[in-house]
Amino acid sequence: MWPIEPQWECLGLIKARELEGDLGELKEAFNELRRQNSHRHEQIFEQFHTREKGDLAHSLQYDNIMSTLKNLAKSIDLLSKRLSEIEMKPARRWEDTIKQILGILVAALGAFLLGKFEML
Repeated sequence: MWPIEPQWECLGLIKARELEGDLGELKEAFNELRRQNSHRHEQIFEQFHTREKGDLAHSLQYDNIMSTLKNLAKSIDLLSKRLSEIEMKPARRWEDTIKQILGILVAALGAFLLGKFEML
């Protein structure tokens, strides 16, 4: 066995002090990584929250656009029906005019024939 001298330090104690220093450095590095990761996680969650808000806004815009398109389709259908009615009015007026002319001609012919038969 080796002689123990009081002026000499214990080799285990020297190694323990080295390990304590290394452990302190590791703790500091770990805490710095934890702070960085915490900050990065906050950024990521903030981006998720922002995207969720954007997605909600896009969804509302899409719903509004679809509602507007449905209303426009209904309006177009109503206008199309009204246009058909308006287009038919001149045809009806023409038919009514022809009926009146024919009625006048038949009345005139009837009057003419009555006049001829009374004269005979």
